[in-house]
Parts: sequence; structure tokens; C-alpha cells
Amino acid sequence: MENKKSIAVDAKIYQKLVALKKEGESIEDVVGHLVDQATTADRNWGWRGSCKLVVLGPENAGKSMILKSFFENKDPRQLLSDFLLPTKTIEECVYQWLDVKVNVVEIGGVELDRVLNEGAKQAFSKANAIIYVFEMKAWEKDKEKIIADLAKISKLAVNLAPDASIECFIHKVDVLEKAKREAFADQVQANLVAGLKRAGARGNVEIHATSLVPGHELEVFRVLRNLLFKHSSILRQALLPGFLRV
Repeated sequence: MENKKSIAVDAKIYQKLVALKKEGESIEDVVGHLVDQATTADRNWGWRGSCKLVVLGPENAGKSMILKSFFENKDPRQLLSDFLLPTKTIEECVYQWLDVKVNVVEIGGVELDRVLNEGAKQAFSKANAIIYVFEMKAWEKDKEKIIADLAKISKLAVNLAPDASIECFIHKVDVLEKAKREAFADQVQANLVAGLKRAGARGNVEIHATSLVPGHELEVFRVLRNLLFKHSSILRQALLPGFLRV
């Protein structure tokens, strides 16, 4: 496993961090100071929380690019222009996001069926969130397989990760206008609800229409940030009024 240290903060968070500013400091200074405190011995912070994410889905859906964009601060434009080899196996990596130790298990498309049918215990055990990623254009051809995958995930999570949220990224939706993206997501949601009910699966699956194309990447950031928010005391201190600051 490789340790990586990074931060992802958007303009809306910048605005709320104003409350932490000292005279003459920029918002970037404040964010930088928070990161320094989380990744050095300053005030002996270190890791205050931990989180496990499982990311899986069919081949070439964009899973690795999503992780590199968010956790490694890679420029999405560069990622989209580079040739990135698809994940063929199960890869585990530990990231630091502010004060959160994030264990990421990425399951390559080649391994997807094997993991869901026989090898899920270790991969899913004690996960805080399970993220299934599929490419928008695959829906019409593969929707029964996608629904079956999510039904299996929902059933496995009951025993292996009962507290995990299940998130579904309909990825590469930038080719659609906003109204059509929302309508497409609603259509997928309706099909999933009906399909999961038929399969006897319990639990909700949250649907997100995502893309890394510039101008469309905020939804990926928003979902991942919100998944990690409750595990980060630093971010809660920055964003929640009245939270005890130490």
C-alpha cells in the first residue's frame, strides 16, 4: 500500500472557512494550515478518524480516474488526455484526506463477478461506503447486469457492511444537457428500485450523474466529500457553527 496525502476543497468550503481566518490570512492559508496540522506533528493531530471505501464496477467505467482526481489532486483534463491502464485486479491504497485515514479498495472490472459471487468478505468487510461506477452509454445494453450487480452488493452489505451507504455513479454523462442528465438519472433510479425489489434486496442506492470533464466534475467532488465529512473533525470544525474547536 502507498500512503498519499492530499486535500480537496472547493469554493463553497472556502467561503465557510472565512470564519477561521486570522487578520491578513487568505483562505488558502487557512486550508494549508489545516492540512499541515493533519499531516505533520503540529499539535500532534495525525489521523483522528478512518473510513473504508469500496469502489467497483465494469471495466473502463472511470473508477481509477475518479480516485486519482479526488485523492491525488490530478487534473481531470490531464487524466482524460492520458492513457490510463485499467485496474485488472483488486488494489488497496491508503490516502490521507485532512485528518481521515481513507482505506480505498478498488475492484477492477475483470474481478467484479468473482468478488460479488465468491470473494466479497474481505473486500466489503466493515466498509463505510460502497461506490458502484458504470458508464452511461452501457446502461441500455447492460442494465440487467448492472441491476443484478447492485442487488448482490445490497445483499452482501447487510451482513458484511451494515453501516455502509451504497452509491451509484452514472459516469461520463457530460454528453447530455443538464435536464436530460437529471431525467436519465431518474430513469435509472426507477429501474433500480424496481429491480432491487424484484431481487429481494434491501437498502437504498443513491444515484449520482457524474463526469470528470471540466465544468461537470463538481458532483464527484461533492459526493466523496460528503462521504468523508462525518469522519473528519477538522472539516466539521471548519464548517459547523458552534462545533468545539481544539
